[in-house]
Amino acid sequence: MYAPVSPEPEWFEIYNSANNEININRFLVSDGKDTIQIDTTVIYIQPKEYALVANDTFVTTKYNLEGTIIIQPFPSLSNSGDKLFICDSLGRTIDSVEFKSSWGGTRGKSLERISEYTTTIDSSNWNESNDERGATPLRINSVSQKLFDIAIDTAYFQPSIPKLNTEVNLYLTAKNNGRKAIDFTASVIELNFTDSTEIKTLASKHLSSVDSASSITMEFPKLIESIDDKKLVKVLLTSDKDQDTSNNMEFLPLIPSYLRGDVIVNEFMIYPAPGEPEWIELLNISNDTVNIFDWQIADQLTHPSQRIINNSEVKLLPGEYLVIAKDSSIYDFHRHIPSKVIISDFPNMNNDADAIIIKDANGISVDSVFYDQSWDIMRGYSFERIDKNVASGKNNFGLSTDTEQSTPGRINSIAKVQRDSFIKNILITPSFPGYNEEINFKIIIANRGSEKISNILIDVYLNQTNSPWYSSNVANINPFDSTTIIIDKQYSLLDSVVVTATVSSIEDENIYNNSYSKTFYSGLTKNSVLINEIMISPSDGNEWIEFFNNSGKRINLKNYSIQNLSPSLSSEVLTSNDFFIESDDYFILATDTIKGINNQIVIDFGSLSESNDGIVIKDFRGSTLDSLFYNNDFNIKRGRSIERIDKNERTAFFDNWYPSLDPTGNTCGKDNSVELLSSYNNNEILINEIMYDPSQGKCEYIEFYNNSSNKEVNLGGMQLIKNDSITIELSPQYFYLHPNEFFLLASDSSIIDWVGKIYNLQIEKFTLSNTGDKLLLTDFYGNEIDYLEYSPKWHFQGIIDTKGKSLERLNYSLPSNFPDTWSSCVSPEGGTPLKLNSVYTKEGMTTKGLSFSVNPFSPDGDGFEDFTLIKYSLSSSPSLVRIRIFDDLGRLVRTLSDSKPSGQTGEIVFDGLSDDGKHLRVGMYIVLLEAIGNDGKTFESFKKVLVIATKF
Repeated sequence: MYAPVSPEPEWFEIYNSANNEININRFLVSDGKDTIQIDTTVIYIQPKEYALVANDTFVTTKYNLEGTIIIQPFPSLSNSGDKLFICDSLGRTIDSVEFKSSWGGTRGKSLERISEYTTTIDSSNWNESNDERGATPLRINSVSQKLFDIAIDTAYFQPSIPKLNTEVNLYLTAKNNGRKAIDFTASVIELNFTDSTEIKTLASKHLSSVDSASSITMEFPKLIESIDDKKLVKVLLTSDKDQDTSNNMEFLPLIPSYLRGDVIVNEFMIYPAPGEPEWIELLNISNDTVNIFDWQIADQLTHPSQRIINNSEVKLLPGEYLVIAKDSSIYDFHRHIPSKVIISDFPNMNNDADAIIIKDANGISVDSVFYDQSWDIMRGYSFERIDKNVASGKNNFGLSTDTEQSTPGRINSIAKVQRDSFIKNILITPSFPGYNEEINFKIIIANRGSEKISNILIDVYLNQTNSPWYSSNVANINPFDSTTIIIDKQYSLLDSVVVTATVSSIEDENIYNNSYSKTFYSGLTKNSVLINEIMISPSDGNEWIEFFNNSGKRINLKNYSIQNLSPSLSSEVLTSNDFFIESDDYFILATDTIKGINNQIVIDFGSLSESNDGIVIKDFRGSTLDSLFYNNDFNIKRGRSIERIDKNERTAFFDNWYPSLDPTGNTCGKDNSVELLSSYNNNEILINEIMYDPSQGKCEYIEFYNNSSNKEVNLGGMQLIKNDSITIELSPQYFYLHPNEFFLLASDSSIIDWVGKIYNLQIEKFTLSNTGDKLLLTDFYGNEIDYLEYSPKWHFQGIIDTKGKSLERLNYSLPSNFPDTWSSCVSPEGGTPLKLNSVYTKEGMTTKGLSFSVNPFSPDGDGFEDFTLIKYSLSSSPSLVRIRIFDDLGRLVRTLSDSKPSGQTGEIVFDGLSDDGKHLRVGMYIVLLEAIGNDGKTFESFKKVLVIATKF
């Protein structure tokens, strides 16, 4: 022993192979470097006996030794290999060995010599001890051939995996490993499988004079005539002469296998409710008791694995259930599990597709179920087998219909039976009653069996009282049919009521589904909470929904829910805590916190689609309080919420919604901006100018005029409807137009180059037809404010090219849709946006004719009265005007205007020059003005004397 494990010391064993005794006193021990002498009293080693030399007495205790033991220090032996010499007292070498660690004998095991007849230096004559204690001090070496050694060569059952209730044979081969013949007895003993205590001897045989190196095979036919459970058998060879008993015994477990389908997967929960563990229910449908000791559960997909269900005995009687759960929390979800329950860490089952494979202790599949997404997996519901005698396919499983959503340890809710009455449902009318409302109960009773069931007693209990509130009888229910009992007795519902209905019949095969309880609550009625405002397309990314408490009382939002229909239906609970909202107050659901807003709940209700979506708010009972389904008709604008217009109108009407007109784009947490709008009378706002065919680089526009005498008009919510189909918003927010003030609606920003950046301007993309359009101006409520159908024929007939010229209203009192109310702009710019129209004509003007700003005037270039301004006033507008100047002899000297379009009034500058650019002489001149009206019939003529003078 050169590499012991502490506290065992190093030691070596000496064997006397001679036929006479040997005195080893004063023998020498050396490792080639150091030498010590065995210095003791006279010690004789008898022939064929052993002596042990150790440097510590612990060796005696460890191996419980008796014999020649010498405790004396000797040179330490290296664990990697060393030399060991045994010499007599004269120094003559008796035996020696130079060993290496590769020969064996490491880690607390000794290095043993195989044969005394083979040289010591031969490495093949040494081997590591195979004794169970790691060494054989003062005994024959475990690796040496014994004189007598009978051993078990093979022992096996036939069949090795027997079927339940079949016979089993045993075959045993014994081999004589000793050098001499031997007598022995072979015994087969049944042991207790748990603690290996002997039960009885099943069979034994005695054999004599089995020669050295020979083998003999024994058969034990029908050792077990009918195996009904697992067995543990000990095969034992005994002989008084046997020198090695370590190879005389073998233990053989024998576990019967079962027919496929003897035990079936009857129910399984693969997608449990939060907190509930996964579990599997087995059912023994055989006529035998089944021991599931060392059975396994395996899965098939993702990462296939298998686990032992239980390594102790669990026996299932015929027809008995067994529930295998991953955790004891299964009891938190099921009030009563009547079967055995085993807690086992079996492989996780995928929620979409996987397999459940049940294997017996021999690894043979007893039953298996393969499922995938086509099974309509639902969270919190188990899959139950329908017919226990039909294979484990998809069509033989279905979701549990039990009130607990599963039936662990008891008959399946959808199991195929002959007669099974049960309460299918309890309903009330109305479905969602208010406080103190009278309600009626409806009890639906069904028969799940394949045969008619008769004489069914029904009892109804309220609030868990012991006496029934109502009782009735049903004569019979046909197979797979149901009947409804409508109870005409009314109940006044206050806060809540617990209704328990029971059925009973002596024919019923399943009593576990005979009781059904349901709690009903009073609550708010529809439209007690209203969807009031929605931010669908926010500029900052924070979507929100505003609601209004329309109930007239304080409400608690605890366990209310919000549903969003797009892109798929999703439902979120608002809060699981108390959250009170006062009557006529608002509350907001937002995806992120909104600063400065009270009564808000941050919740992920899903993204709101900008085109088609729906919102539903439900109370804690699941009763819909309000809902809105919107689409593109709702005129959704980025950065602006849509607001409810009237709380008394239906939420679903799209014309009850409008984009917010508040300057911030919303009225979150306060009264809606659209609720504060006024209605207006016809012609309080007028369409005043129309530029439908602008010049290059300019844009189309429409000018409006506040024609009210003394009030501001809010243009927010007003709309211009073109051709009965295209709606243009005048202002996206409140905009108050003062009396006699103009407002401009332009098609693009190029208008700014014309009028500048001013407050009474709205830019919206639109187009106007060059052939004419219908233009209808309405207020927020749809009232007609102004209407016209303009036409290019409304232009002044004397103008050939109207491009770049607007149509202008002549007077505010004239009807808008009358051609004579309009004419071409005569301003050089082609339009007068946000200015008095160039052709505007005042009512009641009587002074007509010519006048001069300076008369006489002196165009001598001295900077004083070098020009005069010729002013005129006509009786009609527009007109074509010609202004000419004649000298005192009647000769034409200057034409200032020739058929120039003009409004009712006008003015023109005269510089005192002739048509050829020469200064006119001092004297009197005649100014002649001639005008033809727009109708081509009105003609006016005025003349007056103008004097050109010189300054003195």
